[in-house]
Formats: sequence, structure tokens, C-alpha cells
Amino acid sequence: MNPKPITTLLTALAASLSVSGARAETVGSYTDLFNYDYRVFGMPDLDQVRGAGPGAFQLPGSGYMYCAPTSTFNMAAYIANHGFPELTDIGAQNWQSASLYNSAGLGILNMGNFMGTHPTDGTGGFGFHDGAREYVNARSNAFTVTHQYANNNFAPHQALLTHVAVCGSLVSFGYGRYNVIGAFEGVPIIDRDGGHVVTLSRSTRGNGGERRLWVRDPADEQTNLTAQLTFTDRQYGLLHDRVVMTGLTLNTLKVMTEIGVGAGAPGTSNRYIDGYIAIRPKMGYALTDDSTVVSFVVQGLVGSFPVPPQMNFDLGAQVHDVIMNPDMTGLIVTLDENAESPIVCIDAATGAVKDLSAELGVLAPDRVFFGRNRQFYVIDDDTLKCFNLDIDPPVLEASVVPPAPIVGMTFNDDTDELVCLSATEQVLMTYPADLAGDGSVMPLPGAVNLFDDASIAFNPGEGTILFHPGGGQNLVYQATRGARGDADYAVSSIGLQGVVDPSHVEADDSGMFYVMGENGLQGYARGEDGRFGPAADALFNGVVSDGLFRLTHGRVNDSEIPVEEQYNIHPDELMKGGSVAECAMDLTDDGKVDSRDLAALLANWDQIGVRADLDGNGVDARDLAALLAAWGACFE
Repeated sequence: MNPKPITTLLTALAASLSVSGARAETVGSYTDLFNYDYRVFGMPDLDQVRGAGPGAFQLPGSGYMYCAPTSTFNMAAYIANHGFPELTDIGAQNWQSASLYNSAGLGILNMGNFMGTHPTDGTGGFGFHDGAREYVNARSNAFTVTHQYANNNFAPHQALLTHVAVCGSLVSFGYGRYNVIGAFEGVPIIDRDGGHVVTLSRSTRGNGGERRLWVRDPADEQTNLTAQLTFTDRQYGLLHDRVVMTGLTLNTLKVMTEIGVGAGAPGTSNRYIDGYIAIRPKMGYALTDDSTVVSFVVQGLVGSFPVPPQMNFDLGAQVHDVIMNPDMTGLIVTLDENAESPIVCIDAATGAVKDLSAELGVLAPDRVFFGRNRQFYVIDDDTLKCFNLDIDPPVLEASVVPPAPIVGMTFNDDTDELVCLSATEQVLMTYPADLAGDGSVMPLPGAVNLFDDASIAFNPGEGTILFHPGGGQNLVYQATRGARGDADYAVSSIGLQGVVDPSHVEADDSGMFYVMGENGLQGYARGEDGRFGPAADALFNGVVSDGLFRLTHGRVNDSEIPVEEQYNIHPDELMKGGSVAECAMDLTDDGKVDSRDLAALLANWDQIGVRADLDGNGVDARDLAALLAAWGACFE
């Protein structure tokens, strides 16, 4: 399998672009579970262990518990070197430089403060996600941060991590140290005892054969605790997918990727990948050509991000609804009754369109959405259905017939409930995530007049529900509710300026929202007076869609891992794999630095963020000096 260059940090759809090998900072392809190849070049490999010494900055507890903030700061530093210097306090740098040792340490400490990392207890899982998201969002509104844990029947195996990366994300993942405590029908029952976080740098498998995985491990062995080690890739071998149970019920049965030796009898300790965090460019998806074409839209990426304005999929039938899956590796689309397949999945890496109608048993799908814990909801004729797509084939877990037809639905991540609009009855309906019980029905205030083209969205930045009533009305409504169990939502109106014939509302992770009109999208943000008004610098202003428009959102699912056991393994207790020192100036990947690499460097002179640009400030004399100093065979 020959990996093709893909633009750094783009949507996977940009993988079809033709980019010269010298410019490619990531190369990758993903075909299926058995065939994939991904590699990211130039990812920093900063050390988490930073002890006391003359002139050296020491992390709390000498950094022994700082794997999560260090791995995440690696990704922030990489992004800073590729067009977004604001992602670190000191901008784009050659992070291998000894002169930046203390500055890098301060950056890791800052990330750890966002995550609530404890010098002896490590980083909790939600601290890992919340800290990464808050750190990134405080510096840029151009990225989405998502975190998925092993839970119920889901676990992030190696192929999925690769798929996520090929689709445009940088990925750090955690693995847990698990003890085998028993068995059920021959399936090992495992219990977690701590974990560790690393940054994905390479992953390969071909024709269903051997799998290999390379990472930037922040806990590489150190003899000098006051100096940065040479950046290296650590290789994990003997990767196997194991069927295991993390509890005593079948809904904890899952397939997990094991790193190291095979699962054994009770008392055996194993390492399993059990969570990942991904940072990717914020992306929208819209409808064009009378709602028959789904378009992926990336806005605002500059510097080393040569982004196409949009990539299109012509489905040949009118689209009813579209939603991105939790891993951001594909879209689920519902189509009108004239379509051969009324519900399909588009793979964002391959462009393949898969018919879901038969395996879901859905004949007349309309609105779709995903819950925070990966539940998939679909309106099928007059029935609301909830599926588990993490099982093959998918399983229908619950269904309910709503008291009124649903014209739009969203999911409140704060209260874990599905929220639906009905235009015929002028009501807001809510259901618990598992669709248990009858749900609740809230009549809307008399001033609200819903039409069949009404739309609804959850605003994660404010914890509120937004809905546009349809009919071209020049306002949106905000519904506010506290913790689950409170009374009905309180509904207030927000007047709209700067948009003609409003038709759809979508919220952004930052707390702002967009409204689609004839003149394109218009963003709205709170001003100094606390009121929403037009935001002239909103990222997706002016994007045009035939009504519907959605954004990627940073979400985190529940974890079955106790908070105190998440990422806290001492480096001395970690499993060690083989390591290969980075040969950063081998631009042609032939194992040596020679005239071919010199030609590649000179061809990219002054270019920012390309492989030859070590510090993110453009290819210049410093990079030429580094190449000449590395002349000859690489370390192997």
C-alpha cells in the first residue's frame, strides 16, 4: 500500500489533493480495518520528567505524573509550528533546541494546570479532556477537541486511531494497565490499574498482516533529568485485538487493542488502548445544489494549510438530514423516498458510501443525531429509535413513538437528554438518553410560532438550547435549563440582524451561534453588554447552504474508568518498546541525508510549516545548517 500525501491537519477529504512529498507533514491512507498507513513528521517529543538542576525548570513531582499534559502540549507545539503560533506562549519554535528546555517545561506546566494534573496522583480523564479543550479554545477558535473513552461496547482500537488521524486529526491516546481478574465463557474479565498517555506518530497494517505502531512517549528513559532527549519514535509491537469484558455484564463486552504480550490467566497484567484525544480543524458541512450535495467546508486556516474551500459528495437525492459520527470519520445522511438507499454513511477517508437501511431496518428515516455517549438516534416514520452502532451489526436499544411529529432534534450534553421540536403541536419534547419512560412535553410560549422548517441546536459554550422557528422569522429562541430534574426550559427570544430570510441555526463550541440566510451564514456572539449581536469575524461567515448547516463539536463520552486510576503510572513501571531516533532532515525518507534532501529543502525555501522548517518560521539558513550537520546515514 502506497500512502499518499495529505495536507497537515485537514479534513480527510483533502487526502485526494496532490501535494509534493517535500511539503507533506503527514502521509496516510485508510482503506479498512486491515489496510492503513499513517505517519506524521515533525511531531515534538518533549520529556515529561524534568528534575531539579542548575538553571533548569523543574515540574511538580519532577513531572513523573505529567504524561497527559506533555503529550497534549506536543500537539499544541506541532500546531504552533504549522501556521498557528498562538497555540503556545512562545509561538513556533525548534522544540528540540536545548535553549528552549525551560520554556517547553513552562508550557507543559501550563497545560497541566488546565488539566488539574496532580504531582503524585496524575491526571483524571475529564481533566485530560476539559483541560485540552479549554487550553486550545482559549488560544484559537479554529479547532475542535474531542475525547472518546472505552465504555460499554466501545473501545478505540488501533485501526480507529489511524482512521481518525487520516481524517485530519492529531491524536494522543491513553492505554491502561489491566489485571485479569476472572473470565466469563472464556472471555477475560479485566480491571484497570493506572494508565499512560502518548502521542501517535505512525501506524501501519497491510493486507490484514502485522500491525505496527509508533508513538512519541513523554516518559522515554532519561539519565539526565535537566536536558531534553533527542526526539525519538517508540515502537509498540505484538498488537492484537482482544475480546474482553470490563465488568460482569454483556454490555461491557468489547474489542480492545492490546500492546505487548497476550492476555493470560487471572493474575496476568496487560496494556490496552482505552481512550484518545483528537485535535482537528473546525469543519462545517452544508447542502448545495437543491440539497442533493453534501459539502465539507473548512474556513480560516492559514500559513501552511493550503485548504480547498469545500469538498463535495453528490448523493443524487434530496438530503433530509446529516450528522458527523462521534469519531469524525464519516457522516450519516438521510435522503428522500426517491433514493435507492434512504440512509447512508459516507467514509471521510475513502469517500465510500455505505447503505445502512438494511442493517438498521429503517425504511423512512428523517432526522438524525448522536448522543454524548455515542447513541445514534433516528426518526423512522413516526418512531424515534436509538441504536448502538459500536456493535456489528448495529443493535436497536430502544424506541418510542413521540406524541407529536418531530421536525428537529438535538442532544443536551449537560443534562444527557434528547431535545425535540414539534411544529404541529408547538411543543418542546425531551427524552432521557436511553429513551426510557414517556419523556416530557413542554408547550412553548404563545409568542412562538413553529413551522415545519424549524431547526434546533445545543449550544455547548452556554449550556442552552437554541431553535429557529422557521418560516423566515427574524429571530431565534434560547431555552435554558439547569441540572436534570429542574422544571421546564425557560424560553427567551434573540433578535437577528444582518441576515436575510433566516432558515437554520447552529451553535459553536465557543458559545456563539450561526444563522443561515439567503446571504449565507452570519455568526452571532455576546457583546460587552451581554447581548447577542452580529460577529464580523466569525469563522464561517458567508458560507452558503441550502438551509441546513452543521459544525463539528468537541465532545467527551462517559468513562467507566475511576477518575483516580486514569493516567498515573510512574515512568519506571511503564512497558518499554524499541525506539528510533528522529532523522528530521531525511526529507525523502530513504534513511539518509544527502543531495536529494538538500534539493527538497532548497525547493521549499521560505515556506512555513513544511518538513524542512524545523522551527515553524520558514525554511531558512538555520534549517540548512541543521541539514548539513545531519549529512549522512540516519540513526536506525
